[in-house]
Amino acid sequence: MNEYQIVLRKEREYYDVLKVKKLTDVEIWTRATKEEEAIAMREYAEKHGKDEMRDIVKRQEEKHARELETKKGLESAAPAYKTYMAKLMEQRRAQYAEAQRKFAIKQGQTLMEEILVDARKQKQLAVIKEANAKAAEIRKQRDIAKAQAAGNDVAPADRPVDENDGWGRGTMVR
Repeated sequence: MNEYQIVLRKEREYYDVLKVKKLTDVEIWTRATKEEEAIAMREYAEKHGKDEMRDIVKRQEEKHARELETKKGLESAAPAYKTYMAKLMEQRRAQYAEAQRKFAIKQGQTLMEEILVDARKQKQLAVIKEANAKAAEIRKQRDIAKAQAAGNDVAPADRPVDENDGWGRGTMVR
């Protein structure tokens, strides 16, 4: 081996020793830090542990009390909800009854209008029939008066009328 290689090997060994020494220092420092934290934690626990535990227990009790209160509130809400639904259903029944009443009135008015239209038509027909009967009576009286004035024995209105002769006066309304 030449001298240069020997120097390189020594430097490598030196760096390896330094590296191991640094790792050892880091391990020692880490362990010391952990131990210091553990000691600090023990001291804090000795001083404040009972207070912290009391606070934790108190918070848990408060949480349980709130949960119990919520549960009781929900249990007591069931009858209120039933009452609310009963009122709501009563309102809906009233609205339905009102809608039925309005519908019945509307249908009744429509039917009444149809009945009135039919009644008016029937009345008109009755008036027309009555007017035709009066007109026929007047014509009969006139024909009788003409026949007597002409000296005929049988008046034209007294003669039998053939219904199929096709020459009616258009007074028949059916």
